[in-house]
Amino acid sequence: MSKKDDNKADKSWSKGSKIGAAAVGSAALVAALLYAGKKRRKTKPKTASPDEEAAEATKMPRETD
Repeated sequence: MSKKDDNKADKSWSKGSKIGAAAVGSAALVAALLYAGKKRRKTKPKTASPDEEAAEATKMPRETD
């Protein structure tokens, strides 16, 4: 695109419509991020805390008689 085409494109949208389009896009992005975060929390497997994992890793196996 040349500068002339850029100016023409800028003038075809009013200031209010540009602001409205930006607001709608931002709202859609926020909604998508919230949905993804909620979905991730539901599917994330529950793991032991780092302290429990460290304790488990340092346990010595018991000798059986």
